Amino acid sequence: MKLSISKSDLQNAISTVIKAVPSKSNLTNADCILLEARMDEVRLVANNSEMAIESIYSARVLEEGKICLDSKDFQEIVRKMPDSDINIESDPSYQTNFICGKVVMRMIGRETDTFNDIPTFNYKEHMDIHEFSLKEIIRQTIFSISDNEANRTLRGELFEIKNGILRVVSLDGQRVSIRKVEIEDENLVKKIIVPGRSLNDLYNILGKETDGVATLHFTDNHLIVNFANNTFVTRLIDGEFFNIDNVLSKEYSTKVTINKREMYECVDRSTVYAREGDKKAIVLNIADQVVEFSMKSSKGSMNEKIDVEKEGNDLKIGFNPKYLTDALKAIDDETIHLYFASAKSPCFIRDDEDTFTYMILPVNLGVEG
Repeated sequence: MKLSISKSDLQNAISTVIKAVPSKSNLTNADCILLEARMDEVRLVANNSEMAIESIYSARVLEEGKICLDSKDFQEIVRKMPDSDINIESDPSYQTNFICGKVVMRMIGRETDTFNDIPTFNYKEHMDIHEFSLKEIIRQTIFSISDNEANRTLRGELFEIKNGILRVVSLDGQRVSIRKVEIEDENLVKKIIVPGRSLNDLYNILGKETDGVATLHFTDNHLIVNFANNTFVTRLIDGEFFNIDNVLSKEYSTKVTINKREMYECVDRSTVYAREGDKKAIVLNIADQVVEFSMKSSKGSMNEKIDVEKEGNDLKIGFNPKYLTDALKAIDDETIHLYFASAKSPCFIRDDEDTFTYMILPVNLGVEG
């Protein structure tokens, strides 16, 4: 195998696929990245059985071939090479040379017969979405995925498609995050559960360009995402997701319209008074056209008032401040609406267009004080 490729392209490919290299595995070559030179391109693949990533870049290929390379050593060698084109040569004994100017670095590769290459699928159903939109949807929901090992379905996110709408849902027992986005295909109907770990890795490799398009392909057991130079494959979680529609009430007795940034900064300040592991609540005292935010702990206390627009009843209610800041951080709107039914009922944060909904359960102030 002989090829030449720019260092930046090779680094980008390695940093993308290495996310699918398992930290521990008993499988042969599982800790490797497959490097294949073919035609006028280089293909890199990593696969941990639950998730696989392929990245393809243009290259000058003088001799086709493929080899498995230890992922960490491969990444380090390329990182330490000069910023120029890198020539890579390997021989039948898997001796691999990396040559850049006067620099020559070597490593021993491995055979590829036992490498678990990226699978191929026959799929008929797919949808297109802007890379930026997909990245934002993940960012705005992933924080409320459950870490409960006993319920695997809640360790992922529900992707539900119908009537030209993609709805993404996550919940952890104390809060719910929902994002909706329109898609072009109004006839596609699909419901899958995508693992949270896979979505986190997908988020990190998705581009930031608003005009880049990602294509989502669906099989019975996998989600395949094609974007830019990359193919991302993840197994799906089997099972039925919690029927969230049963708890999404639209009825309220109190509605508060408030500046998002002011509320976020206020709630964030309150976290100074909550030690890690604390269940101290930030208390919202809603009266007239003002909400007073307060917190007390052994470390001290805070009080802050924010002018709001209020409809309905006065209310005193408390929340875990982290749950509030997570939701507020995910919202881009300047002004938000908070809906309350009672001091013991969830708070709903939603916009007028219903593109996002965040539901947060309150803290029992009789216990937390």
